[in-house]
Amino acid sequence: MALLPILKYPHPLLEQASTAIAAWDEHLKALVTDMFETMYRAKGLGLAAIQVAVPLRVFVADVGRERRQPQVFINPRIVKQSGQIDSVEGCLSYPGFEGLVRRSARVRVEAWDLEHKKFSVNASALGARVMQHEIDHLDGILFMRKAVPGTVQAVEKKSGNAAG
Repeated sequence: MALLPILKYPHPLLEQASTAIAAWDEHLKALVTDMFETMYRAKGLGLAAIQVAVPLRVFVADVGRERRQPQVFINPRIVKQSGQIDSVEGCLSYPGFEGLVRRSARVRVEAWDLEHKKFSVNASALGARVMQHEIDHLDGILFMRKAVPGTVQAVEKKSGNAAG
């Protein structure tokens, strides 16, 4: 396992769309392992590959209370969404800042796992928010671009738990 450097805004890669993954190989498995290590060390809830300078459509997340529910999403896409909710978000690539972002309250995401098996997951609340945040990263969209104007502000360093 290796700790990967997380790109910080305004790094230009952060606003680049990621490429779909075509090969499920040992390189991908190693990348995912390193992404989890990096996310947990940074106290994040999610991390997209583009945030560690790998422009591939994969993200990892763990929004469980005990941090024992790691999930891998390869080539994810939102296939259903409903409701709206405004909530404050942060980002590992934009440390020290938060902003109010309107997102869908519930989503259904389809993706593939590391064994190349397609799956779908329904999420609401924090899980839905993290999935939308990470998929935005894969599309080259940063949370501050979606934040309600005037709400992005500096915050004191906390114990963590920011979306990627």
